[in-house]
Amino acid sequence: FYFGRSITNPIIKLAKEADKISEDKMLKAFNLTELKSRKDEIGNLAQSFFEMTKELQSRIDNIAEFAADVAHELKNPISSMRSASETIGKIKNVKEQRQLIKVIQNDVERVDRLINDISAASRLDAELSRIEMTKINILDLLSTLIDIRSSTINCNINFFKKVGKCYIWGNENRIAQVFDNLIENAASFSKKNGKIRIRLEKNLDQIIILVDDEGPGFSEFGLNKIFNSIGL
Repeated sequence: FYFGRSITNPIIKLAKEADKISEDKMLKAFNLTELKSRKDEIGNLAQSFFEMTKELQSRIDNIAEFAADVAHELKNPISSMRSASETIGKIKNVKEQRQLIKVIQNDVERVDRLINDISAASRLDAELSRIEMTKINILDLLSTLIDIRSSTINCNINFFKKVGKCYIWGNENRIAQVFDNLIENAASFSKKNGKIRIRLEKNLDQIIILVDDEGPGFSEFGLNKIFNSIGL
């Protein structure tokens, strides 16, 4: 009886802590300190349970921050569109009306891009588990992408290469999408016929790719938040 209770009591306590987690959406109430200190299978189970809960809490925090960032990013173009739409009916100058229409169109494109990015991000976790990694010639990939983009954007792209052939492991479609997004974003924040500089370098076992434009850049506040969502 004593031996049985020594096994079932910790499991019952672990089950109660699991019930607390289901009731406490912020996952702040559970306490596994006593069980984690055990040097047996129950301690291993408690430790695994703790790590799982910790990771879940991190994901909840990231989702909350991501939602706040999305709301902030949507607010700017929507406010701009509202202002332009309210003004356009009050002015008679055709040239000014056309300018406001262009502002609205640009803001609609910004919102559309943001929604596409959100949709892609929401599928990324599921796809990463089954994504196919291959050996990619990053020089060829960038050269082809730049040739294509040079004819579709109103900017001049200068490609500086300090390496010969170099390879990375990854999914070619996803890697191409990353750099396509960077080039498109650089063009969207640059003036017409502005310069976009892309530099490919190799430093020991690292491949460095820089995308530089003539846009306004990040604010200091925005710069500090860039990598928060992935924990860097």
